[in-house]
Amino acid sequence: MALRIKKGHMWRGQIEDKPGTFANALAPFAKSKYNLQVVTGWSPDKNKQTGSIEVYPVADEQSKQCAKEAGLHEVTDIVCLIVEGEDRPGLAYDMAKIMSDLGINLRFAVCQGVKPNFLACFGFHNDADAEKALKALAQF
Repeated sequence: MALRIKKGHMWRGQIEDKPGTFANALAPFAKSKYNLQVVTGWSPDKNKQTGSIEVYPVADEQSKQCAKEAGLHEVTDIVCLIVEGEDRPGLAYDMAKIMSDLGINLRFAVCQGVKPNFLACFGFHNDADAEKALKALAQF
């Protein structure tokens, strides 16, 4: 099975923890018809008044302008791999095991299967670990 792997950085911003702020942060991308592959949002706990949003990819000038309008900034201390391919049972485990066997500690992982495909976003502490994982996953 051939995997498609891209390396990059997420873009993140803080939003108020109230209805509409998540949608408002995505509005510049929607208005410009820019297609994001990964969008995550969360609030750390119910007592906080802020949440976070992260998006990927933000790579060209149009998407950078959208990100700035949304109040997002590039997260340069986390290197990400976006991995796409055909889904199957045990795939997330297999990829996690490959990285574990290499001694790589992930900062985060988001894996989603939408039949017949999957999309995974892995975050790494440094570029060296991301490169090791990229090379190993490319051989997978």
